Amino acid sequence: MAEETSRTRYCANCLTTFLGNPRTCANAKCARERPGTHWGKLLEPGERIDGRFRIDRRLRIAAAGPTYLCQETDDREQAVGPLVIVQVLSPEAVQDTAYFERLEQEVGDLHDLEHPNVIRIQKMQPPVSGPPYLIVHYEEGGTLLDQLREQGAMNLTQVAQVGLQICESLRAVHQAGLVHGDLNPDRIILKTIPDKDESPMIRVTDFGALKTQGTMSGGHDPAAFSPQYAAPERINGSPPSIEADIYAVGSLLLFTLSLQPLIAAAERMDLNELYETLTEHLPPRWTPPPSLGVDASQIAFFNAVLNATMSIDPADRCELNEIQEYLEAILEVQDEEVFEAPKDVTDPEPEAGTLDESSADTEQDSTQFNAFAESPTPTESDDEPAEKKEAPAKKPTAGTPQEEDEPDQEESLDSEEDAPRRQRDWIKIAHRGGVALSVVTTLFLITSIWFHTQKPHWLPPSWLEADGPAPLEIIAGDPANQPDYEALTTSLNLKKNRLKKCGLEQDSLSVFVIVQPNGRVGAAGSSYLPTAQRRCVRKKLLGMVLKRRSRTKPLRIRTTLVF
Repeated sequence: MAEETSRTRYCANCLTTFLGNPRTCANAKCARERPGTHWGKLLEPGERIDGRFRIDRRLRIAAAGPTYLCQETDDREQAVGPLVIVQVLSPEAVQDTAYFERLEQEVGDLHDLEHPNVIRIQKMQPPVSGPPYLIVHYEEGGTLLDQLREQGAMNLTQVAQVGLQICESLRAVHQAGLVHGDLNPDRIILKTIPDKDESPMIRVTDFGALKTQGTMSGGHDPAAFSPQYAAPERINGSPPSIEADIYAVGSLLLFTLSLQPLIAAAERMDLNELYETLTEHLPPRWTPPPSLGVDASQIAFFNAVLNATMSIDPADRCELNEIQEYLEAILEVQDEEVFEAPKDVTDPEPEAGTLDESSADTEQDSTQFNAFAESPTPTESDDEPAEKKEAPAKKPTAGTPQEEDEPDQEESLDSEEDAPRRQRDWIKIAHRGGVALSVVTTLFLITSIWFHTQKPHWLPPSWLEADGPAPLEIIAGDPANQPDYEALTTSLNLKKNRLKKCGLEQDSLSVFVIVQPNGRVGAAGSSYLPTAQRRCVRKKLLGMVLKRRSRTKPLRIRTTLVF
């Protein structure tokens, strides 16, 4: 009886905590009746779950129940293995049959996925006593939201690298038949705490009905969402979808870069008002302050991400591979400076007819000399400025009459000489401009040819892909292309050990290759890797010749190599 009155319990609908076991929720706005004989109870540090897991601390109350950081122990209470996160399911979650069955299915799918950017989770554990619970791998870096609060906004390069990892995780989950439904910075887990200028390695968590580490309102409702990052159709009542996940990628990256949600105080707005306000601001545009010194090409590529993901109409949104191409282009600009414009000439040649200060005295002496000369020197050229040729009229001497028409003759000479001189100046300008354009074009072509022949692994995969005809995407299970799919994947797996020479530490790697009719790999890419490893993996892949059955057109294949 004392345990009933002293134990802290909670309502899974509104997440209110209270002492005792009242018949209705202590939150008057909720007032939900007690589920069964008791509310969900909150455990304290030092207590055990199922006799196996000693609680280190409580993390939070999430959708399906509270989560704890725990240490598994043996019969002698000695630590076994690393720290884990254990979520004890609430009575409401267990009694909601439809939700519980969906949760079991999604947990099983995620357990079988084993993707480096998806949270690692064990299957549902049937307890010896008490409610069911889940075991999730613990990542010590905390959430992306925690990181942003601690160190502030990330730079564009870090955001692009995080975005590539998110795209890889969503692609794997979507191919498994799942959607996330509530992607936001609190659902991104960092493997370790990075330094200020490092890009974190991440895992995405809390897919679908599973809610273990993110904050939550609305109880264990799998359709709940965060208004700051939700697509317009979600706010308007539509269920989770792949298109809504695409929208959330752009919204999340914009927040990571600016620390400002698109609509301020969205969580406190009426949904109808939020929908109207949001649609007036889509798609957004990011304009960084000049003090950040962000390259104009990088700004353009990031705004292309926002434009392609955050459209009002879900049908207008892009696919994940297009987002990745834009993000990879941002990194290529940062790493290789391929897109840098030629530097402006800081010391242009003086225009004809102008004098610089260093030659002012010399020109003045020359003018004085010509003014007192009896006749022009035979070495004067037609290109000299008119001011140098104009000289005051000579003073008349005795016996030499002043010619009355001399001024008219000088004006006539000036007008006749100025026209061809101006024409020659324009010809020179046009000639120099043409030469400069030819030089720049030639240098660009030479650089492009050099990169394509000597350093193709430094170029974005989309550039190499654009060199030839559009490839045919082949997937597993397609009867028409299954022989090619099996042959290519088998050939890739036979040569996968070459990639380990690039210093890879992960157990698996998602890659794509475009294979030409002769078997040579014409373009290739991989899931997120540090710059040096990414280039090395591309180089290894581009050097491969894979076996294929048909010889008609290029083929694109995506697969995950397990080392």
